[in-house]
Amino acid sequence: LDELKAEPAGQPGVGPAKVFGVQVAGNVPPLSTGMVMASVQAAALEHPEIARSFDLRPHWIIDPDDAIATEHPSIYLFTNYIWSHEQNLDFSRALKERHPNAITIHGGPDCPTYPRDTEIYLRNNPQVDIMVRGEGEQTAAELFKALAPTITSSGGPDLSVLRDVPGLAFQLDGEIVRTDDRERITDVGATPSPFLSGIFDVFAETGDITLAIIETNRGCPYGCTFCDWGSSTNSRIRKFDIERVYAEFEWCARNRVERVFLADANFGIFSRDVDIAHHMVGLKEKYGYPKRLMTNYAKNTVKHLREIVEILAKGDVLSEGLLSLQTMDDATLSTIRRSNIKLEKYEALAKEFHEAEMPLFVDLMLGLPGQTVESFRNDLQQCVDREVNAKVHTTELLVNSPMNNPAYRDEHQVVTTRAPGPTGKGTAAAALLGPSLVVSTSTFTREDYRDMDLMRRSYLLLENLGVMRHVSRFVRREMGTPEVELMETVRHLVTRDRGRWPMLEATVLAVPNHLVPPVSWAFYIDELREVLVGQVGVAAGSALETVLAVQHAVLPAPGRDLPLKIELAHDYPAWYGSVMKAKDDGHLHDWETVVGRLEDLGPTTFEVDDPHDVASRSMGIGTSLYPYLDWELQSPVARAMPEHHRDN
Repeated sequence: LDELKAEPAGQPGVGPAKVFGVQVAGNVPPLSTGMVMASVQAAALEHPEIARSFDLRPHWIIDPDDAIATEHPSIYLFTNYIWSHEQNLDFSRALKERHPNAITIHGGPDCPTYPRDTEIYLRNNPQVDIMVRGEGEQTAAELFKALAPTITSSGGPDLSVLRDVPGLAFQLDGEIVRTDDRERITDVGATPSPFLSGIFDVFAETGDITLAIIETNRGCPYGCTFCDWGSSTNSRIRKFDIERVYAEFEWCARNRVERVFLADANFGIFSRDVDIAHHMVGLKEKYGYPKRLMTNYAKNTVKHLREIVEILAKGDVLSEGLLSLQTMDDATLSTIRRSNIKLEKYEALAKEFHEAEMPLFVDLMLGLPGQTVESFRNDLQQCVDREVNAKVHTTELLVNSPMNNPAYRDEHQVVTTRAPGPTGKGTAAAALLGPSLVVSTSTFTREDYRDMDLMRRSYLLLENLGVMRHVSRFVRREMGTPEVELMETVRHLVTRDRGRWPMLEATVLAVPNHLVPPVSWAFYIDELREVLVGQVGVAAGSALETVLAVQHAVLPAPGRDLPLKIELAHDYPAWYGSVMKAKDDGHLHDWETVVGRLEDLGPTTFEVDDPHDVASRSMGIGTSLYPYLDWELQSPVARAMPEHHRDN
């Protein structure tokens, strides 16, 4: 490239146009933008005019003030995701104010592709000069080739030459030009790696990369209506060469990258994914890095997942698993056009995680078309039955998802809080408006939605964070009442009779939003006892007092005197262990019929400690919606959590 640049570009005495990658996510090499830059570099080797007209050495900026004033336009590349789009638009706006001749090129999955949305977007955001639709590598290479002849000319670049480049949209003299759609990239392996081509070397030079993103394959075979993954990559999965994948992992290991996120939609779907797991563990043994692997596991098969989990767990590069189920309700799955992993296979995988003493998280969604209050409650109960932690997300209408197709929205009466996509009003205003959430469909009303939202918040506190977890298991065995039903009973009681049980009311309704104890957990336990005996019908006695003592002991509060030992009238850890064994033996939904009564067990000593300072570190730092927060103190009945309750 340097040799090609020796020839004159554009006007005499005027150097090539600089190309900047914009990074707004800290010291994390941006994979998509890096792939685009590497592809343009590769195209310049075949088309020398690109190298003569553009300075393609990697230039990264994180602030508009970093932009360099030049006599002719500089190119700025942005990749837009839902979490970065507004910030990128602000960045572009500031660039245009400082450097009116800057050319801003935006791509990424949050750039709208539906024709009407495209036009609205470009008219509302004049700071965006060119928008790339779909996969950007080949489109960017052709775009730079087309712009090369005029980029440094005295009259400025001629955007009309882009009419013949598929996959673009831009304004030209007041006209919105939307070029033909581009076919998907058939051979993703032909796109060069930003890790191996030097694009990301500047990040490595900092010695402080906490996260790197790698693709081993691209595409998703599913067409879920709430997601734009399958639609944006045209479904068929295409693999990157395995040696390239290994080399990118090695780059991360040599550069001491703490965590690697595999941006595959379904890691574990191919047999070679087992080899990738082995390779990463080998790198950890050789270099000490990467320390953790995060990914999206295959959604409809566990053929290779159990082996992958075993390899990564033994290699200490896996701290949790995540299955993106979204819902387990057949009617909702049909409405959102999704095929889930078969539940019996999922249960086998959950058992694998339990045996490895690692947490398994399940992604659920609130607000899916086809969902009802009853089906949502059942989804939560399914997670309790399987002893997995639920991550419950609200359904956001993504601008390029099939759910945003006007025909689909009309069919299912989809109502949202605002129009999908970026607001264009700036990051601060967008934060106040919030995302485009689905709050009503033909199967649930806005009132239903509010009720389900309260349900998920109290569930995540009482179950995920453990504030009623042990009590709910005991009540299930004594009365047959499902755990989520008990949580909802308590929530409805304190809602209907406000002020009667103030500490219980505060715990269920306010603590999920603040994560601080309600004055004293002792008051909460006292009122919970009153409700269980007087309203729910649980028999008073030594068994109930045992489980209440355990529940109280494991709850965090600043300044607790730990470690703590208490004497229990009945061996709750042994009883709890029998519940877990019954579930592992196949009694997920009827374990209460095969597990003995707590009151039949003799006394024991119960010890609680806090080696990870949960009682201080996890107070008031967020809401129950944060799935990885750990509130249960260490005890014989503590569930596995990432990084907590481990010996390392």
